[in-house]
Amino acid sequence: MYSLEPSYWEKTTFLSDIDIAIVGAGLVGTSAALYLKKKYPSAKIVVFDRGFIGSGASTKNAGFACFGSISEILEDLKSTSHNETFELVARRYEGMRHLLELCGEKNIDFAKKSGYEVFTSTDQTFTQECIHQIDFFNQEVKTITGLESTYQLQNDKIESNQLNGIQSCIVNLAEGQLHPGKMMQRLYALAREEGVLFYNGIEISSVEDHSDGVQMALSNGWLIKSSKLLLANNGFAQRLIPNLEIEAVRNQVILTSEIPDLKLSGAFHMHKGYIYFRDVGSRVLIGGARHLDRKGETTDSFGYNTLIEEVLIQLLEEVILNNKDYTIEHKWSGILGVGPKKLPILKKYSSHVYLAVRLGGMGVALGSILGRDAAKIM
Repeated sequence: MYSLEPSYWEKTTFLSDIDIAIVGAGLVGTSAALYLKKKYPSAKIVVFDRGFIGSGASTKNAGFACFGSISEILEDLKSTSHNETFELVARRYEGMRHLLELCGEKNIDFAKKSGYEVFTSTDQTFTQECIHQIDFFNQEVKTITGLESTYQLQNDKIESNQLNGIQSCIVNLAEGQLHPGKMMQRLYALAREEGVLFYNGIEISSVEDHSDGVQMALSNGWLIKSSKLLLANNGFAQRLIPNLEIEAVRNQVILTSEIPDLKLSGAFHMHKGYIYFRDVGSRVLIGGARHLDRKGETTDSFGYNTLIEEVLIQLLEEVILNNKDYTIEHKWSGILGVGPKKLPILKKYSSHVYLAVRLGGMGVALGSILGRDAAKIM
């Protein structure tokens, strides 16, 4: 427990002379802190997070290094213009490459195993629409990935991965997978090497922009001042700025025990990207399905949804495991920030407050460059 008031020693060291405060110790906030410290070496830059590490999705996602399956991008085109959509695809790919360069592929267990979009026989019309779009998408992303055929129909992957009930498979050769925990571990190390400070276990309950800087109220009643503030807490940003066009949504993830002779290899998407699964060594990870209960999963509270868990387990058993024995050894949830469009929010909000939020479920791809670009505008 905190004391009612910070001591004189705390006030004159930890809590004073903060040049830039960042709320959110995830991928965006940590990347921003790293680049801000390089830009302003003598500045006191402090990253605040209510958890002992980033509390949102950065260490709770599935570890997909992806930038968009065909069905996902077709869905984006319904609410976003053609140019904006493919500019965002380019940004995702740029961000993915930037993250790998920043952290080092080996440090984060990156494996370029490709991404796969798989289709059941329940929606033949939509499946054929996606297949017919392959040539169009290859032309659109050719200058982004540098590949002649980024997307390919490879139905032989259904059998080689021992998938049941899957009729078609479109591969994305430019995607892969990584270890989110090692990703953030590496970023924390890089930021600390530059002199960034992390204050964990501290929740900011409100912020006020004043003429001489920003006043932040902690949940324990303490007040802290900073010359500038960056909100990089994605799905939780609306707690501090209620009028933002951002919704917090929850995603659930399940990880199995080790499964002998597992053939699954790669990052797989189903149902317009709402359901995803991959291999983690000899284990299977499966998650998502929030579209089955949009109201229930529109929340910034961690927890579990029995309906969704049952659907994920059914898919795990019927589509992926092919009657193999298993147990559920790990399950967790993460909080995403979404909005009416997939475009992130990056802007100066008021005199001393800046925003870098709303990753739209593409945090791994966008997070490091969103943090980098936030540092540029501050």
